[in-house]
Amino acid sequence: MLYLEYKGKADLSEHAIEAKALLTQTFGRYHLAANPGVELEGEEGSWELEPEYAIGLTYRKGRLLRLGVEAKGSSAGHYVGPVIAHGTEKFWVTLGSAVGIAQVEAGAPELQLRALVGVGL
Repeated sequence: MLYLEYKGKADLSEHAIEAKALLTQTFGRYHLAANPGVELEGEEGSWELEPEYAIGLTYRKGRLLRLGVEAKGSSAGHYVGPVIAHGTEKFWVTLGSAVGIAQVEAGAPELQLRALVGVGL
């Protein structure tokens, strides 16, 4: 799957457009996902292109539960942490956390928490 995301400040002073690919493969109870991408971000007159990545591996514990680990990063820092997912292909929730490893840019968070909700169409 290929997709685009737009992020911006409410006052429209900064903008970012991300182009990403989602590549997945299932091996029995294991599910591997890679999410490489590039982000074009900036403000008027100053734009920067930055590569980023995310890769994760989960293990299906039952019909509705997956446990796993994810690594992600960019030039701002690199992170790794656990994830837990609950649901089916039609509706799911994922919770994850990641701590900074190696180099983390000044001002970037040392710890990230996220929650995702997915609805299959």
